[in-house]
Amino acid sequence: MILQADGRSNDEIPQIRQHCNECVQPRSWREAFVIIDRFIEAGGNLIDTANVYGGGESERLIGRWFAYRPADVTGRVVLASKARFGTGPDVNEAGLPRRNLDRALTASLRRLGLEETT
Repeated sequence: MILQADGRSNDEIPQIRQHCNECVQPRSWREAFVIIDRFIEAGGNLIDTANVYGGGESERLIGRWFAYRPADVTGRVVLASKARFGTGPDVNEAGLPRRNLDRALTASLRRLGLEETT
């Protein structure tokens, strides 16, 4: 597997990633867990999601996966989420303004069941 250093954290991340938009449609959480588990077992460590994937269900599913896996597994995971696309009718609920990104990060952390990002 080809690895590259992340420019900010120096974490090694693979040039392939598990894109979790497909994890929620139309699978059960058990089926999605199998997909993520196999990806991690194969040496992957970058899980990609966004606040709009499945209306937030992708982040909830990943949060559930994190909660049911031991720290030695989840500690290797680099989690990437995005927040550019709108989630509501307010003009400030889309794009890259600080206000939107702050609200989106707070909501993503709540759905993921995490306290902070690294």
